[in-house]
Amino acid sequence: MAWILRELSGAGQIITPSQSDFENREIGPLLETYFRGKPGVTARDKTKLFRLAWELASDKFGSRATIHEYYHSADPVRNMANRHVVANKDLYRGMLARISAEMDGQ
Repeated sequence: MAWILRELSGAGQIITPSQSDFENREIGPLLETYFRGKPGVTARDKTKLFRLAWELASDKFGSRATIHEYYHSADPVRNMANRHVVANKDLYRGMLARISAEMDGQ
């Protein structure tokens, strides 16, 4: 999972703007325009997703998880297919919404 997050995020994990970047009069409007995601995903929402991806996949926790998955998981293709089929996607969307709301308070 950590590998997939890193692959999907690309350099976005590293070049994620900060709160002060958004508050900057010159840079902020450009970020709001050009850093947004698909329709309905604001630049700030996208930034929060990249920060969460960093925490889960590339920070100390993510690095340990990657090593564990590498040495202790079964067939990765079958595991991914099974997770996709049986996953309660609404549960994860709700968790993501709560995490995003908490990040607003930082």
